[in-house]
Amino acid sequence: MLEGTVPWPADLAEAYRRAGWWRGYALGTEIAVVADARPDATALIDGQTRISYRSLLASASARAS
Repeated sequence: MLEGTVPWPADLAEAYRRAGWWRGYALGTEIAVVADARPDATALIDGQTRISYRSLLASASARAS
């Protein structure tokens, strides 16, 4: 874990894991998994603008380069 990062309380993290809400992956990994499975599904909505998971992942990858 990065220095200065505050972890989730252990009891909440375990409850989220049991419920299937958290698999322990980084947010970018979760987005990539969904983008692979459903690339054209809507990831973000801002007013009339809709962004697919494919576009979101491509945009994030371009910015990370």
